[in-house]
Amino acid sequence: MKRWTYCLIALALSIFLLRGEGKKPKGFSLERTLSHRAYDPRWEMHALNEHDYLEIAQALSQSYHFFNRGGQCSVFFSEDGKYVLKFLMKRLYTTPTWLDSAPFLTGYKEKKRLKKEDKLTRDFSSYQLAYDKLAEDTATLYLHLNPTTEMPQLKLTDHKKRVLEIDLNAFDFILQKRTALFPDALSQMIQNNDRVSAKLAIDSLIDLVAHFSSQGIYDRDPSLLTNCGLLGTKAVKIDIGSFLQKEPMETPDAIAQELERTTAPLQRWLEMRDPELSTYLKTTIEGYENTR
Repeated sequence: MKRWTYCLIALALSIFLLRGEGKKPKGFSLERTLSHRAYDPRWEMHALNEHDYLEIAQALSQSYHFFNRGGQCSVFFSEDGKYVLKFLMKRLYTTPTWLDSAPFLTGYKEKKRLKKEDKLTRDFSSYQLAYDKLAEDTATLYLHLNPTTEMPQLKLTDHKKRVLEIDLNAFDFILQKRTALFPDALSQMIQNNDRVSAKLAIDSLIDLVAHFSSQGIYDRDPSLLTNCGLLGTKAVKIDIGSFLQKEPMETPDAIAQELERTTAPLQRWLEMRDPELSTYLKTTIEGYENTR
């Protein structure tokens, strides 16, 4: 009887801990971010040209300060405001240490491990696709998805205003150019009555979606209002963790239909803020088949 009681207590404790696994403080923790993964040839990056190397070196030669932490990563902005560092969360891809060492729930542990490995493969494949094929369209400068030895030390100011010096070789991270969020930048253009820039930004967004479609890039999280940014008037996709390679859309009609579907939330957003630009977006998409 006691044995069954102990088993039930252990099971209840496991369920409690598992449910609380993702409920972490919204800050930055070295322990929750350090990779501890072995080298994997699947995630080897291509060689850098001299221009890219110099820009990356410049970006990583300065300090960074904490901005926010989302479900996938902790986000830091560079001292000069031009770059974003996204440190990937270790817990997304590894099972908890206590679960690995637990003498029970063997089947569940294996199921959990496979689920974490599948997520790593999907996410890292998406990051690699963004870097290899869509660097200009995602403002992605560098990926670090394997342990290395040549990365510099970096100073971070965390969410508690503490200054940390970290070894970048031991972290999984994404380096991107910093952009303004698309709706924020477009709102500013509307407020300033800058119709030329607003229309250029909308044109660029349409070209971005059309380019992805023609290349067979499918985005599992296509929200343009939350996942897109602007560099001047150039639209870029800043969330790069949801890409899949599929068959390209070859006809203008198919691409136009994808544009309609993807831009529908933006269409509604513009209807409430600037009906003229809403009409401009609609007519531009309607004329896509005849103008491309």
